[in-house]
Amino acid sequence: MSSNDPTDWRRDVLDLSQLADRWEHLRTAYADEGQDEIPADDWQELQALDGLHRQLARQAGGGLEDLDRVEPALIWEGHYAEYVKGEHAGSIDLAAWPFRYIDWEAAAKYVRSEYVEVVVAGRTWLVRSL
Repeated sequence: MSSNDPTDWRRDVLDLSQLADRWEHLRTAYADEGQDEIPADDWQELQALDGLHRQLARQAGGGLEDLDRVEPALIWEGHYAEYVKGEHAGSIDLAAWPFRYIDWEAAAKYVRSEYVEVVVAGRTWLVRSL
């Protein structure tokens, strides 16, 4: 699995549209196949993506085929504060006053209510529900 693989669950941020494309590809490719006929890696990946789809449908109001209800990023929980910092800081100089005094952990906790949690591949991920 390369670092460019859309389902490399070791990355900090994944693109939901790429995950949806991969899910659709696997579902189509193996539509008439049983588990025994699907390569183990593809089966694992399909199971992870099916789980993501179900959780998004249940918690965010739309699954992988209905991405207009969520932001396109799936953020690993351990990277969430850095992600929020990057999203809200934009091009400002974070070393300059007063920005260097912002408590980004607290800021991330403040906007956390806008996100739902999903668990995929043994990691907790966050996705912003629109």
